[in-house]
Parts: sequence; structure tokens; C-alpha cells
Amino acid sequence: MTSVRRRTMVPVEPQRSNSTAVARLVRIATVVVAFLIAMHGLVHLMGVALLWKLGEPGKLRYADAVPAAGSAGAYVAGLGWLAAGALLVAASVLLIARRPRWRGVAVAGAVLSGVVISLNPELAVAGLVADAAVLVLVTASWLSARHGAREVAS
Repeated sequence: MTSVRRRTMVPVEPQRSNSTAVARLVRIATVVVAFLIAMHGLVHLMGVALLWKLGEPGKLRYADAVPAAGSAGAYVAGLGWLAAGALLVAASVLLIARRPRWRGVAVAGAVLSGVVISLNPELAVAGLVADAAVLVLVTASWLSARHGAREVAS
């Protein structure tokens, strides 16, 4: 007589590979970086409010504004602050959407931000640091993407 062996099926939980965990960490880091870039862009609205005499946000005062708040030059400089902020927010949206163009938009925003901050750098030292950080992050992202493309091509 032959005996029949019964096999019991035990459900096996799918194992997460390291690549899935790394991908999740990269996505979380991307969201955090996009959030920080967007916040830097939104802070530019403080400069707009000050220069256009819409209010004195935080510790910023009309007397400290360069050019003088409410002057024709201030309205032009305020447009620069507004444009830099819009570019940085747009870069963060493009980054979340995984569009490679985020890098160029972020560079344009950081450079313009540096220009408008340089009009009165003692009031926005943190902004210059944030601009430098954005440029470093963009460079690192570009190098990483370029290196990844080389590996795929090999």
C-alpha cells in the first residue's frame, strides 16, 4: 500500500526586499525636501509684505527694508521676492510629481532668492543658507540621477 502524504499550505507573508525599504525611505526624504523647499518659498512672502507695505511680518520692520518700503524700487524688489518664492514652491510640486525639471526650477528660484536677499542680507542670513542648501541638494540629485543613468546604460 502506498500512503498519501498531505501537504498543508501555510500562508507565507510576503517579504519586503531591501530595495522596497530603500525606495520608501527615498520617497519620504523626497517629501521632506519638497516640504522644506516649499516653506522657503513661502517665507519669501514675508519680503513681499514688507516691501509692498502690506505689513511688518515677524521681526521685520519698514525702517529696515532696502529699498525703502513702499517705494517704486521696493515694488520691483517685491516682484523679485514673489517670483523667487513662486519658483521654489513650483520646484517642490515638480519634485513631488517626480518631474526632472524640478532641478532647473529650483536652481532658478534659489539664484533669484539669493539676489533679492543680497539687497539686505543681514535680515535674511537663514535664507542664504537655505538657498545654498537647495543648490547642494539639486547638485546631489543631478549627480545621483546621472550616475543611475550610466548604470542602466551599462
